[in-house]
Amino acid sequence: MSQQMTPSGETHLNFTFRFKENHFRMPHIHIHLLSLFYDFPHMNLPNVWIIDHKDSFTWNLAELVRATGMATPQIIPNDSRNIDPIIRSGEKIILSPGPGIVHDSCHQPTFRLLERLPESTPLLGICLGHQIMGVHFGAQLEQLASPLHGCREDAIHTEESPLFAMIPSKFETGLYHSWRLSRHPLPDCLCITAQDQQGNILAIQHHSRPWFGIQFHPESILTPLGGSTLSNFLSLRP
Repeated sequence: MSQQMTPSGETHLNFTFRFKENHFRMPHIHIHLLSLFYDFPHMNLPNVWIIDHKDSFTWNLAELVRATGMATPQIIPNDSRNIDPIIRSGEKIILSPGPGIVHDSCHQPTFRLLERLPESTPLLGICLGHQIMGVHFGAQLEQLASPLHGCREDAIHTEESPLFAMIPSKFETGLYHSWRLSRHPLPDCLCITAQDQQGNILAIQHHSRPWFGIQFHPESILTPLGGSTLSNFLSLRP
């Protein structure tokens, strides 16, 4: 440590640290401190819990949530044993995209989560999460003739929805799926709020619960208004 006197009379302390080259703990400490500084602006924001179906898009989704400045994203695996306190918290929940189809055994914990989730808890299902929500209420799946992986498709509003507040009635979306919810039969408790130009479902909403589903990926660069969609969800009040 050394002292330096400035022209204004202030004294600055200069610290110099020297570590051995084989000191293996320092990189971990450095990363941890960076994480603290990174999360500091979000510490007083409400949590939004992202139920992870072990999908790489989950982390991009969390970054988009963080970028809205409206909530702190907390990621938890869908099969975590610590999920009950989250269900009881009443904090907003996002069901992430994921691989496979909703009937795979690895996705069954999410169905059990929905069975226990209070009706007043705001919920947003994305891609696979959207399909899980629909099937939970009795909707059917249909397989696409050709997968839509990294495709851009226009979405068209079919019903008013707080999820699409201030969003044009026609907007671009990015799609990454090979299965989708079928229009027939559609449970009475759900309504279609957006579709593509062929009439395929791109968004649903529960009639009496703040539960929403979108087939498109808001975190994709192919969805320019994805951040607005997420902001609308995060602004909902239980």
